[in-house]
Amino acid sequence: MRAAPALQVTVSGRGAWRGFVVALAVASSAAAAWWLASRLGSPTVAKALAAGLASAFAAMVALRALSVRSLGLSFDGQCWQLRVSPDVDAPGRPGDVAVVMDLGPWMLLRFDAPPDESYKRCRRWLALERRELGPQWHALRCAVYSPRPDAPSGSRVAPVDPFSRE
Repeated sequence: MRAAPALQVTVSGRGAWRGFVVALAVASSAAAAWWLASRLGSPTVAKALAAGLASAFAAMVALRALSVRSLGLSFDGQCWQLRVSPDVDAPGRPGDVAVVMDLGPWMLLRFDAPPDESYKRCRRWLALERRELGPQWHALRCAVYSPRPDAPSGSRVAPVDPFSRE
């Protein structure tokens, strides 16, 4: 079996995932406001306050979802690296990538970096879309599903365990 190709992609976190997170924040705050208002009875000031607090919470969550920075994800055939800047020359943090969900044109990856003397343990969730990555999509899928370099020769061990509860 051939080795996975080396690749460098920029993960912007834009697109359908951001829209989904914002819609989920708005819907959950609306449900909380409705529930609080239905439990409070007749006082209209308390209902308005509950709705205002729920809306403020939704706005905070939505703003956080909208302020996602672009990250650089690279694979050299042996090791994954995540950079806080899409710039190729920026220093990266080595780690492991696991596929959490794969819906064909959309994939959710989990990047785990072990702790070391300068960093604590890191876990980042990366939502990727085929439309965002374009021609690099196929190379990314090959890399995340390729056997690990330290797997025994001839082994068909997948690089991730989709049922892992780590």
